Amino acid sequence: MLSIERFTGAFALCEDGEGRRLTLSRARLPAEAREGDLLIWEGRWRIDAAAAAERRRKISERQRRLFGER
Repeated sequence: MLSIERFTGAFALCEDGEGRRLTLSRARLPAEAREGDLLIWEGRWRIDAAAAAERRRKISERQRRLFGER
């Protein structure tokens, strides 16, 4: 699984679960891909929406614990 860290021009800068960085052509990704999405290879790149939503929920929870309710 890869995480999209950011987009730079025609490329997506990604990171795998072990911290390795990869650069993918944005054209090979789903059109709706955005920063923070998690990608799975299934013969083509697919967004794992459920895993991305869970990851965002956990990050939000950590931020609330660290910085207080907003």
